[in-house]
Amino acid sequence: MKRRRFLKHLGLAASLPWLGRAASAAPEIPAPAAAASHKILTCNVRGDLAADARTGDGWADRKELCSDVMRAQRADLICLQECQRNNLQHLKLRLPEFDTFALSNPGPTSHPVNTIFFSRARYELLSAGGFWLSEKPHVAGSKSWDTSYSRLVNWVHLKERRSEKELRVWNTHLDHLGRVARQK
Repeated sequence: MKRRRFLKHLGLAASLPWLGRAASAAPEIPAPAAAASHKILTCNVRGDLAADARTGDGWADRKELCSDVMRAQRADLICLQECQRNNLQHLKLRLPEFDTFALSNPGPTSHPVNTIFFSRARYELLSAGGFWLSEKPHVAGSKSWDTSYSRLVNWVHLKERRSEKELRVWNTHLDHLGRVARQK
């Protein structure tokens, strides 16, 4: 617990110089990257957990900062992990110039979702899909090896509107405990 608190405070201290920039840059609309490059941002937004809310780290406490930082980065593509329904709803409202493709584990609860945001002005969606990181990749929610949770990959096949070049973007969230699962 002490290590986690230390790391949290270290991360906060390291980000302080950027907070002013993020807040002032938040209203800006992402500028397109150079023709030959794509600016990609990947973020683990850490779902809305009750334990985090009790310590002041809940989604309600960090959602504006998260969306401000994402906007300030002026990315063309944003890949999210651990994004639950309420996270996704807020970020869609704060990033209206992006379209999204999300994939989640099946079930009655709000499971974490892998989501890809892509600039609507820059890209056209050609196709999208996903699979599970398991021995049965096309069985939704499947898990294998020593994974603690089922893990998935989602992807989008895009065409850049200006150049008409195509690209694929893959997004995943690897298991945090399973040694074998990370190797496979």
